[in-house]
Amino acid sequence: MPSLPELTDYEVLGRLAVGGMAEIYRARARSGPAAGQEVVLKRLLPMHRTHSAYVDLFLAEARLGALAQHPNLVRTYDLLRVGRDYFIVQELVGGDTLGALAARARERRSRLDLAAGLVAVADLLDALDFLHSGAGVPGEPPIIHRDVNPLNLVASPGGVAKLIDFGVAERQGETPRHRAGALRGTPAYMSPEQVRGRPALDPRSDLFSAGILLWELFADRPLFERENQFETLRQVAEGAAPPLRSVDRAIPVVFERMCVRALASDRDRRFQTAGGFLHALRRSCQREGLSLDRSALAQEVRRLWPAPPRVPARAEAG
Repeated sequence: MPSLPELTDYEVLGRLAVGGMAEIYRARARSGPAAGQEVVLKRLLPMHRTHSAYVDLFLAEARLGALAQHPNLVRTYDLLRVGRDYFIVQELVGGDTLGALAARARERRSRLDLAAGLVAVADLLDALDFLHSGAGVPGEPPIIHRDVNPLNLVASPGGVAKLIDFGVAERQGETPRHRAGALRGTPAYMSPEQVRGRPALDPRSDLFSAGILLWELFADRPLFERENQFETLRQVAEGAAPPLRSVDRAIPVVFERMCVRALASDRDRRFQTAGGFLHALRRSCQREGLSLDRSALAQEVRRLWPAPPRVPARAEAG
């Protein structure tokens, strides 16, 4: 394990992942709000700590994460500076990402349970509704996550899904923290306006990404992802999502219509708020006799997650 500075308040248990901007450790908190609990320590890689742009991104992620106090958002406990090192201390969520669970289901020649997936999407929309309302602070501009994808949605053994990773999140209207024209996020889950590099993203970009998750849940296959990034970006920019019932005629029409609206290339034709999207999802599930019971997601996590708790996030802060 790489050498770390002495952390008085945390016992480091091991390194879990490393990416282009940060590395992630599992630790036990000796004091503070998470005293006695295992937590995640996210460390800015030493090679970046002298570059102000990377430090600014890391600090901005910590600040936005600290505002995200919601049951469906991973909790950020603290930001530490020890010597020249920067650490973000976050909640350690048991379970795994929605993307990993779906992949494991395919390995077992099955698919992710539909009811379980719908619970996860409903939790995602609840989290986005909170972020888009300014994290519950009246008068504050929306926080746009900008990287809604199945690897950033964690399903816990208790049947709760949590949105993670604020590495590229921004408040609407603020000056971008990254190089102009740079694509930050996951190409296969971007909105058309995000791919085209429009600077003025609004919450409807996140709702398009949520629509991709919903479409893929029903279709059980990728929507826009192709063999290379150029083709993936082209598919997203064109916004040509096949009707769900062209994939499977058994899918109820109400969900096909919901995905058509969520995936409209024209932002004005999409759901305008996460709350409106969530209301439509709940109403459609009720109409089709599909329960949004957390036990469905909990059972699916138990079925597909035969492993000890780990960090189900990418190591990059963005």
